[in-house]
Amino acid sequence: MSWPWVRTASVPANTSGPALVALSRSVFRGEEEREIGFRAAIRERWPHRNLTEITDSDGLDTSVYQLALDALDQHADIEAVYSIGGGNRAIVDAFDARSGLAGPSSRTT
Repeated sequence: MSWPWVRTASVPANTSGPALVALSRSVFRGEEEREIGFRAAIRERWPHRNLTEITDSDGLDTSVYQLALDALDQHADIEAVYSIGGGNRAIVDAFDARSGLAGPSSRTT
């Protein structure tokens, strides 16, 4: 099951950092429709906010983790996440790893 995970408590609407959109596959119809709706809502409500996309992970934790790390390396100011395609725990782990909160990990990358 996938669900939206957005850090709204610590991200005021007037900030300008990008949001990460995580898809398992760019051609999966259900995900594509949710992504289109999300992008439209962001453009309408926060047109200044950029979106960074990770895709083609098949929703697998190892793939999602590495893609999320790569996205965070390129965009350290990501402030929110909409996870459509699974790998939610891996995304949290990637944020923890880049923020220095990560403890010992058995994750292989």
